[in-house]
Amino acid sequence: MINYLFACYYKLFSKTKDDAPVYASVLMISITICVWFLLIFGVLKNYDIYNAFSNPANKVFLVAIYFALLFILYRYYRKDRASKILKNFEEKSLFFKYFWSVITIIMLILPIVSTALLVNYHIK
Repeated sequence: MINYLFACYYKLFSKTKDDAPVYASVLMISITICVWFLLIFGVLKNYDIYNAFSNPANKVFLVAIYFALLFILYRYYRKDRASKILKNFEEKSLFFKYFWSVITIIMLILPIVSTALLVNYHIK
């Protein structure tokens, strides 16, 4: 699934004449993953199960995890692996490509909107 997200982001950044679409795609994947984790942390905080941001050490730990995730993703999507993923994605049908384009947008927008609504609900 993440490979299809990578392919969609790569296509987007290669169309915008970006110099490094692999790196930009990896950044977008890491942002998408972090937004989903923020949604999970928001739900846990909303129900008073766990507050990940209560301790400053937790914040530093989460930033370290983000950079480790970024490093792992960047190492995973090397040029040869990226070309294999893109070749596999190009062989798919047009409907499949459009479907994953919509899923990519939803996977980024949905947790942001959900977190905003959750925070708004929690404030009232």
